[in-house]
Amino acid sequence: MKNNYKKLQKSFDNYIGTTDLKKNEDLNKFYEWLNNHEFKNRSGSWMPKFLTTLLLLSLFMTIFIVFNSHINQKSNLDSFYSDVETEVMNLKDSIDFKMSKKDLKQLLGEEYTNLKDPETGLPAWRYDLFTKEGYDFDSDGFAIVDDTGLKSGDIGIQLFLTFSKEGSLERYDIHYTKKNGNKSYYGKYKNGEVIEN
Repeated sequence: MKNNYKKLQKSFDNYIGTTDLKKNEDLNKFYEWLNNHEFKNRSGSWMPKFLTTLLLLSLFMTIFIVFNSHINQKSNLDSFYSDVETEVMNLKDSIDFKMSKKDLKQLLGEEYTNLKDPETGLPAWRYDLFTKEGYDFDSDGFAIVDDTGLKSGDIGIQLFLTFSKEGSLERYDIHYTKKNGNKSYYGKYKNGEVIEN
């Protein structure tokens, strides 16, 4: 770097020439300024490089975190819908029309809502499965599907069990959302009829 300084100094001397107008004192001031200027420039040159490196590193980390978060979120959704579809298969295989209410409670648990079937007026139970924390759906006492909750992912499955006046299981309906976002339905009646879409 001193070489560059000397080259610049020599170029300056050649440019100014040997006229009497230039004073030794002026040259010394200029050389001093040049020397200080070059020193300041060199001492501060690491700062822009450091800041640029820091900025690029921060940008890379931000992109990595956002991308990783997106992948984790997608993975969690895939896992959620996979669990929902597995549970739907389990429900289809497990629910039997010979089961009593007591048997159904043992299979599905005690957390259900007592309702009425809006078409027949028969008693029904609603099980809300795979719900987000704080999920609540008020259907005014009727067995009505929460389409909005299913589409938004607030709930994974709504299972309705409809009973005869005597208390035997007449039909069950499973409403859920598939991985592709389409709402699906599986219904089975005591007579063996199945409706699915």
